[in-house]
Amino acid sequence: MTGGSPQRRALLLGCGTFADPSLAPLRSPRQDVNELSRTLRDPENCRYAVTARIDCTSQGARREIEAFFSAARPTDTMSLLYLSCHGVQDRHGRLYFAFTDTERDLLGSTAVSAEWVRDCIQSSRSKATLILVDCCFSGGFIKGMRSRSAGDNLETLVQEIPPGTGVAVLTASGDTEASFEDAESEVVRPSYFTGALISGISSGAADRNRDGRITADELYDFVYDEVVRGPSPQRPRRLGSGEGALVVADATRSPRPSAPGRDAGATDGPPTSESQHATLSAQGVLGWVSFDGQWVVIGKNGVGHIYKGERRYHIRQLSGVAMKAATRLHHGYF
Repeated sequence: MTGGSPQRRALLLGCGTFADPSLAPLRSPRQDVNELSRTLRDPENCRYAVTARIDCTSQGARREIEAFFSAARPTDTMSLLYLSCHGVQDRHGRLYFAFTDTERDLLGSTAVSAEWVRDCIQSSRSKATLILVDCCFSGGFIKGMRSRSAGDNLETLVQEIPPGTGVAVLTASGDTEASFEDAESEVVRPSYFTGALISGISSGAADRNRDGRITADELYDFVYDEVVRGPSPQRPRRLGSGEGALVVADATRSPRPSAPGRDAGATDGPPTSESQHATLSAQGVLGWVSFDGQWVVIGKNGVGHIYKGERRYHIRQLSGVAMKAATRLHHGYF
């Protein structure tokens, strides 16, 4: 790939169907890839050129990954690789990514080695690279990067990175932890990790300092908070190295409804490009709910610093709404 203007590029690979009966089918990878692809293609905030593949063979995955990093240009503003599949460790603890033809007993020839993926990253001309890994034992990808370094300083964990280059890795779990999906709901949703990624980017909530940009560090902080508040015991991990902040997306935020007793004209910071008010909102003793036709915002006032904050859900993430009216003795709820 030569010429053209700088761009954000993304390769999304997901696999939930496996020939090896010892590798259980996964419900979320297809939804993970479809929803994240839609988010990254958003012309307002993300503007990624996205290539998405679902249920390909290991050879097909290797070809896509090598071609993706070989085509990277120094002028591109971001190269993003996303993997949603089974993560399998060999008897030496090395991580492999499983695809449709992977055989657990023949990982070296039928799966994609995390070490090989790291080599592709190292040889790429990309000046900004973000790796998102949603699989069991995904922290092993970071552990492998650490093993290349002789020191403990985070800045030395990824070697041979050209000057002016930045690499960030966000994983769904540690190197000995599983990554979870909702296996019981009738509606197939993205995994807990990927759902948090999508929510943080698409809503703009991951822009913690409200400067109009979502960096890799801000995205990790948002995803970590969302995952640990949920039902999954997994704990996302991150690794960052290189120079400068890696900007994943631009950000616009929906206006926050006024809390009880607050001046309706007050704001939390400079106005955003989304200036329209929510079409529906409800204030309560402990929080608020609003809906603007696309996003449901649920906020809690909390007590002191406990339970304060807000969460955003796109209507595609909701399977229904339940409400109970308040009585003289009990609070109501949505």
